[in-house]
Amino acid sequence: MLVVAVIIGYAKEAHPRGRVVYNGKTQRFALYADRCILKIESFVKRIMKAMHLMTNQTDVATDGPDGHYNCARCLEAFSDHHDDWD
Repeated sequence: MLVVAVIIGYAKEAHPRGRVVYNGKTQRFALYADRCILKIESFVKRIMKAMHLMTNQTDVATDGPDGHYNCARCLEAFSDHHDDWD
């Protein structure tokens, strides 16, 4: 329960996060994650190993700057490069 109590005190953007989805039609997995996770190859390998994902059946990508998996640092970096969008 201590972990839950610690997590509840933060906004969802406070920490890098992601998800894995399976497409039954293509029989492929997709690992979507924050750029902070994806840029560290050892993190991606550990996630794939823990979830028993085969590299030849898994696509790894961020779900974009407007997606759900962007931490505060990535959101800030994106907005710094796109200030003229407002």
